Amino acid sequence: MNWAQLYVNYQQDRREKRKGGKYREIAEFVGKKSVLCVQYSDRHVFVGGNNKLVRVWDLSTTTSSTSKTKGVQLAGHTGSVTCMQVDGKRVITGSSDKTMRLWTLDSTRPAAVFMGHSKPVTCLKATATRLASGAANGTVRVWDIEATIPMSTLKEHTRTITSLAFLGEARLLASSSSDGTVRVWDTRASDKRAVRVMSDHQGKVLSLDVDLHLARVLSGGADGTLRVWSLSNGKCIRLDRIADGLANPSSPSPSSSSSSSASPVGVTHVQAYNQLALCGLSDGRLVWWDPYSGTSLLEHPGAPGLRAMHEAENVLVYGTEKTVKVLSFAQ
Repeated sequence: MNWAQLYVNYQQDRREKRKGGKYREIAEFVGKKSVLCVQYSDRHVFVGGNNKLVRVWDLSTTTSSTSKTKGVQLAGHTGSVTCMQVDGKRVITGSSDKTMRLWTLDSTRPAAVFMGHSKPVTCLKATATRLASGAANGTVRVWDIEATIPMSTLKEHTRTITSLAFLGEARLLASSSSDGTVRVWDTRASDKRAVRVMSDHQGKVLSLDVDLHLARVLSGGADGTLRVWSLSNGKCIRLDRIADGLANPSSPSPSSSSSSSASPVGVTHVQAYNQLALCGLSDGRLVWWDPYSGTSLLEHPGAPGLRAMHEAENVLVYGTEKTVKVLSFAQ
């Protein structure tokens, strides 16, 4: 049996299903404060924002497609909730109050608090045993989750950390920054310098994620590009201007960009998923992109002011200003 060909066929089938599918709105939640981060897990929607709370809605008990119910509230932060990650019943949040907090859904009180950053926490990523957090001053910290103590501090970035992603369980960590670079760190090495520095973006790097299947890093920038990087040599092996490849691009084509004053449509959010990429654009659109052929598989109009997005279990959640929409994907 040709396992390599079976895998190729499987991936092609995934691409065709995504390309031929569509989203259907199943819920909408409206609040009074700006949305800054969202997650979806096991029929639950998690939202953090300027109200200093994490709100949790159970879709199984939501009876209306438009809900103004408060949901479960996780209170404890004294500043805006800027980022979060949900794994099963574990919720980890970061805040402009310079701390991270770990919650379990069995209680509305935080089970642990991580303190040590001197500036607002802007992003985080966790494994079973490690937590990485990035701050507005360009500092990255790696923590032992159980002991709630920092194990290392990484200081090469010069501006705000915008995204973090572990490669594997906890050894290698990728970070992106407003300083225009992507860096890869060996978190267990005594030398705290980055082992890879990728600096081809022309402006801020707004988001990144890791494709573990091919050991590549995907990054989106304010320059309107999605870039694919090789971990073996740190080289950019693919560059796509996503908005130029869509039906109604609102940014200039590469040939006319030098003569036009229009700003590029930035790639503000990237979520890698099984050799595909869900991308959020600065004009509010959400696009499933094939970063290995440079083609669009599915586009959703979204809304201007896209603040956050996350897809899991074929459910897409995204936030724009004070509204969160929940969409179900189907062929």
